[in-house]
Amino acid sequence: MAKAKSPQGVNIATIRTAETLIERHGDEALKFAEAQAERLERAGSESSAVDWRDVIAAIKKIQEEKKRN
Repeated sequence: MAKAKSPQGVNIATIRTAETLIERHGDEALKFAEAQAERLERAGSESSAVDWRDVIAAIKKIQEEKKRN
């Protein structure tokens, strides 16, 4: 099954994951996601690390948008 995409082409699950991490971890959400990506990369799970790097980008975008508003 293909991953659902938002109108901008961003994976909806990635956005939801980023939003959930921000809700649960607040300002530490980015740090948490970076640690996950690094851990998975060290473990040799490159595709999962790529998914987490997408989450990192989504967290940054969401946090930037919140600062502007």
